[in-house]
Amino acid sequence: MCFINTAIHHTIVFIKLSENLGSQKLVNSARRRTKIPRLASVYLQPPLPSSHKFKFDLDIDQTVLDLFLPAGTFNETGMYYIGIVDSAFNAGRIRPGEVTHYNYTLQLWWGQCLYWHVAKEMWLPDGCSITPMSTIAVTRCSCNHLTAYGGTVELIPNKLSFADIEGFFRPNENPVTLSLLCVVITVYCILLNYCRQADRHDNQKGGIVYLLDNTPMDQQKYEITMETGCWRHAGTTSKISLILHGEEGMSETRELISEDDRPMFERNSRDKFILTLPDSIGKIWKVQIWHNNFGPSPSWYLSRVIVRDLNTENSGSQELANSAGRNSKIQKLCT
Repeated sequence: MCFINTAIHHTIVFIKLSENLGSQKLVNSARRRTKIPRLASVYLQPPLPSSHKFKFDLDIDQTVLDLFLPAGTFNETGMYYIGIVDSAFNAGRIRPGEVTHYNYTLQLWWGQCLYWHVAKEMWLPDGCSITPMSTIAVTRCSCNHLTAYGGTVELIPNKLSFADIEGFFRPNENPVTLSLLCVVITVYCILLNYCRQADRHDNQKGGIVYLLDNTPMDQQKYEITMETGCWRHAGTTSKISLILHGEEGMSETRELISEDDRPMFERNSRDKFILTLPDSIGKIWKVQIWHNNFGPSPSWYLSRVIVRDLNTENSGSQELANSAGRNSKIQKLCT
């Protein structure tokens, strides 16, 4: 019996063969304009890529597939299946103009080579076998004794029935692959969610903070960059204040806060501020920084401070070796 079913872009053909036949031969003529099936497998049940008794690969130029199964090939009785898988199976999305339905011509026959036993007056197969060169029209026999022999050929009728092949390549045939795929997808989703949250957090921190006590009438502008260390618990929840000391004067106490309450002074971060003054205080020679010990994590590891005069484009930086803990101040020269 032959089961024929067509999926999205491939055709599967199952043929049940009786095991007790002397030999069987399958002729598969593929009448189509693309490559013929590349795989044929035989099994006691509908064969899968990982479970089969025999597997035959086809050449690209081959248009006819001959399967010669001599007597004794199978050691179990029952119904056997021949599955033919198209070469384009699981090849991806269907391309425009690609043929999705194919016609297969199937021809099954079995034959035997027998010799005449004079004493028993009957035909027996002992010492004779049919050769792979046999066809449906010509039977070629090979015998190990010189006796009168003959051959018999019988066509096997094909009874067609349609079957659903959705479960042919079912996931449970290889649970390791399916489990690995699920793990990869799960890890990917977790990392994707983490990256999206990190991007949103970075977007909130992005941009330069203009201090709230800046006035439009101020003429002098400074860009102040605070770099927090990358060590654990290096960030702070305290409010930071500073005073700029220049050769011609000093600024008032300025709080480094923003009007949108964005996260600042976090671990391994760089925060930029614009500080304005009515007049220039000359070349900056010292920056005085402190915090108010506020919040659950008041300690702060400040690794670097950069002060840039936006009017003259002069800048100075200072690497800081100490951290700002409770009741501590930082006074560093930035030149």
